[in-house]
Amino acid sequence: MLIDFDHSKPLYIFGDAPPAIELKNWVHNESKVEINVLSHEQFENVPPGNQCMIGFQNTDYRKRFLEKINIDDYSWPTFIHPAAHVEDLTTIGKGCVILNFVHIGFNANVGDFC
Repeated sequence: MLIDFDHSKPLYIFGDAPPAIELKNWVHNESKVEINVLSHEQFENVPPGNQCMIGFQNTDYRKRFLEKINIDDYSWPTFIHPAAHVEDLTTIGKGCVILNFVHIGFNANVGDFC
């Protein structure tokens, strides 16, 4: 499931390892938008106003990446894998990628970019 996703705009996924390619394939199953997978060094080539997702799993690396950019210049949709289970009254922040077989309990709060 894609949340806060614009099906009329291209998507930029950052990461050059298998998780980014896997995320691209999952998103492609739900939307036929143009999807560009780029390394984190190529972020400067993405004009403001586009939608982006982070396709690397290392949390420290993700944090350093987000500290280098102005996140407010871009939109950050959230992806929830169809095999994930999210219970009622749960809030999920922007830019999250919830992987398959993840269970998020009742009334949980998942922050941005988790």
